[in-house]
Amino acid sequence: MKKKYHPWKIMLLLSSMFISPLWAACTAEDTTGKWSVYFNNEDGWTHCLINVSKNFIFNATCNHSSGNKYFLSEPSFLVLNSNCVGGGSINLLEFDGPELKKLRLAHLTFNRDKLGFSGVGSGTLGGKFTYTGVKL
Repeated sequence: MKKKYHPWKIMLLLSSMFISPLWAACTAEDTTGKWSVYFNNEDGWTHCLINVSKNFIFNATCNHSSGNKYFLSEPSFLVLNSNCVGGGSINLLEFDGPELKKLRLAHLTFNRDKLGFSGVGSGTLGGKFTYTGVKL
């Protein structure tokens, strides 16, 4: 007697083969690379190019919509757990002023493809903000 396979079993098998890699756990390696990040709040937007190596932000330059420019001043970091959720901190100095801006990335969530993230945060660069990052 020939065994009959139900269509839902075939769909389940095929979907597990194609979808499971998208649900893989996140690691520090997933933060590594060059990122384009936009921070948005009621005071305007800030665009940063950020270089990350295993959670440690080692280079950042930022431009605010007002024309102010910022650069990385102190150790900054991104932390990501295995569920692809995390947070971080970015410390910036104004190019032509001594003012330190601290950005706290309170809730960072990576996309399934690990090529982007978004979240909410707060800091001295305009209070509360949302942010979106794309890996370059």
